[in-house]
Amino acid sequence: MSLAVLKGAVDICGFTLRSRECNNQNSNCIDHLIKNEFPSGVEFFNCYSPGSHSLLSVKVNRSCDQCISSNGVDPCKSNDPHSSHLKELFTLWSKITISRFHTILALKSNISCGLQSLEKYVMYRGLFPQEDDYTFGLSGFKLINEDFPVSSIFNVQESWNENFNEIVTNRTKVLNGTDGNENITICIAGPKNTGKSSLSRYLVNRFLTRGQRVAYLECDPGQPEFTPAGLLSLNIITTPLLGPSYSHPRKPHRSLFFGSTTSQEDPERYISYIGILMDVYRRELAIHGIPLLINTHGWVKGLGFDILLRTLQYVNPKYLFQISLPSSSSKNLPDMSRILPPTTTIFHINTPNTSNNSKRGYNPSEIRDLSFLSHLSYRGSEKWNFSVFSSLYQIRWNEIRIRCLNGEV
Repeated sequence: MSLAVLKGAVDICGFTLRSRECNNQNSNCIDHLIKNEFPSGVEFFNCYSPGSHSLLSVKVNRSCDQCISSNGVDPCKSNDPHSSHLKELFTLWSKITISRFHTILALKSNISCGLQSLEKYVMYRGLFPQEDDYTFGLSGFKLINEDFPVSSIFNVQESWNENFNEIVTNRTKVLNGTDGNENITICIAGPKNTGKSSLSRYLVNRFLTRGQRVAYLECDPGQPEFTPAGLLSLNIITTPLLGPSYSHPRKPHRSLFFGSTTSQEDPERYISYIGILMDVYRRELAIHGIPLLINTHGWVKGLGFDILLRTLQYVNPKYLFQISLPSSSSKNLPDMSRILPPTTTIFHINTPNTSNNSKRGYNPSEIRDLSFLSHLSYRGSEKWNFSVFSSLYQIRWNEIRIRCLNGEV
């Protein structure tokens, strides 16, 4: 689904989408609303809410004065691919009384992007709503009623918002003080299935709403957010994350092939790769004041805990989000405030019983396959072409080079 805000503002997974008059709080910019005129800028965002993950929710944001400007599109002069639908919006706009509504949204099918073609593979049937379930006749869109299970809906915890606001407030104090060169570095740690990826997307989107680019250090080769499995990568994020990992593949700023879905295969090489990527961040990105978000793996016991500690010692985060399972203390990390230096601020978060990162029947291996298929078919600009798999490629044996990454065969 593609979504544009014509009036007011809404929040999706921490990112605030706002209309033109919400971006510019002055009488000239809201004059079109008083006159019931169509807004002069319309910006569509693609949102993906497939059946493999908890469903996205759209919530009205009544704090428009906190919004940061975004690039609008003039519908009269636009070459935007959505512009062919603006005439329909003009017609609908003229039929409603604008002042009656706090928020007005425009929805458009984005089924043409090609991602729904994942369902051509039998094991992934049911990822997206079928034609009989479409709401308003809008391809790929299904409106959920109040009877839908709450556990299947992505909900932002209030503590996430409070912790992020504290980070921003502290940063402002630093900039106003003597040390204006200190960057925000945030690490997320916790056992498997606690919502680390959901929290990561939320924090990225909050920074983007403030108009900041975000650097993302991926330390989980088994469930990476932007690349196929087996890679460790440093990414620069400039657009919101409004869907699961396979809906937003990215070309990394720098990546290293680890060749396994777990750091257990070669802990020393894993740590050395983290060090290389951190050096790239400090040398190329930190000097520009770009905040860094670090996502860690969910293996937190035994050797996994030792690897996590070494990772934390090297990246030296300013903030650590420690996520725990309230009903299974044996799987949780120990209190990291007793281990890390006092310079690291730790936020303790309990995952609700209905975890936000619920895969709704899809296991980690299947999510990796979805991500791999998405990357092979991605053509850029949120377009996929799965017909690529109908072609066969031939490689000469003398053009193949093999490197043994471990002793097992």
